[in-house]
Amino acid sequence: MPSPTNPNMSYVMSETDNREYPAAMVVGWPERMAAAQQVTTLVLNGVELLRVAYGSENGLAVPKQLCHDCLVENGHYHVLGCDVEECPSCAVS
Repeated sequence: MPSPTNPNMSYVMSETDNREYPAAMVVGWPERMAAAQQVTTLVLNGVELLRVAYGSENGLAVPKQLCHDCLVENGHYHVLGCDVEECPSCAVS
């Protein structure tokens, strides 16, 4: 099905969470995206810190609808290992 915001991108419905994802997404990626939402903190140097959700990063001007690296939506946590996720300790990606 074509995207309402980008007619050049098609979406498919996930069987696991009943949401639409870009059709070109890697198999298993929606599950990794869902799992990332359960990890709300990171432990750095023995200190537990809250993760920074996409769109809440310092210095991010206007977030796009989806992260260009891991495809999470604005307000969701990045997939673990995403290059865009900001460090909650030093504010660097």
